[in-house]
Amino acid sequence: MGTSCDELIGDAIADRQFRAALELLARSYGPPIGRLCMAMLGDQAEAEELTQEILLDAHAAMPAFEGRASVRTWFYSIARRSCSRQLRKRTRRAELMVKFLPPTADEASLRAVTLSAERHQLRRALDALSIEQHEILLLRYVGDLSFREVADVCDIKEAAARQRACGAIRKLREIMLDVKEASPAPFASCQEATQ
Repeated sequence: MGTSCDELIGDAIADRQFRAALELLARSYGPPIGRLCMAMLGDQAEAEELTQEILLDAHAAMPAFEGRASVRTWFYSIARRSCSRQLRKRTRRAELMVKFLPPTADEASLRAVTLSAERHQLRRALDALSIEQHEILLLRYVGDLSFREVADVCDIKEAAARQRACGAIRKLREIMLDVKEASPAPFASCQEATQ
């Protein structure tokens, strides 16, 4: 997935060979984007569907790609925006559902059985973070982007990306510690997390 792949994709886009560029993009970045979507959304089917939509969005955006950012950064930016939109839609949908169809005890117990307690607690803690905090953590630790790349994807300075990650980890740790059975925080300190 290194520079040579980005160059091949960039060259294909520059030569207006968008189908070839899409095939390379899907092979090189489809799986990590799928993992990022899964981490952000927490639902495999929804993540797979959104990954396909992100690839189609990238294909549609190829004629406007100017190469100012790396292909990787450009593609992760598209993925980030798509995941954020999906999360906002889900939040609006959930708010409407709560108004009209509050969950029953059976549904709650079914969810509890389906998810392990630790995974459920971590998911709830991540959901309690702001979308920006959630994105920063997932781009950095699931997407395996450097803080410079996270900054480019989020259109912020690298120092701001590191600060947001530190704040998100601090908040995540506080949330997890508030839960009696919570496991230890994923990072011992902000310094460890932002290296």
